[in-house]
Amino acid sequence: MYTSTRQRLDVFTSQEQDILFDIEPLMRSIRKVMCINLGNSVIWYNDGDPLSAADQSYVLDNVFNYHPDKAEKIGAGIDNVTAG
Repeated sequence: MYTSTRQRLDVFTSQEQDILFDIEPLMRSIRKVMCINLGNSVIWYNDGDPLSAADQSYVLDNVFNYHPDKAEKIGAGIDNVTAG
């Protein structure tokens, strides 16, 4: 079995594996956020590209809340979220 970053699961301790099972769904969702599906084409965001409103909302609701420097990053407010 492999992680979403394509690492073998058996190289991790049982405690690390427990953590990975908790965060793997979130990591897969983030990978989906980082690309834009346009019909049959998939376009990845480039560094510095602003995220779409839906992707920005997902990142703020599900990822940003866990950032250790959240208060500093928010400052006076969030104008937009960019890739990178």
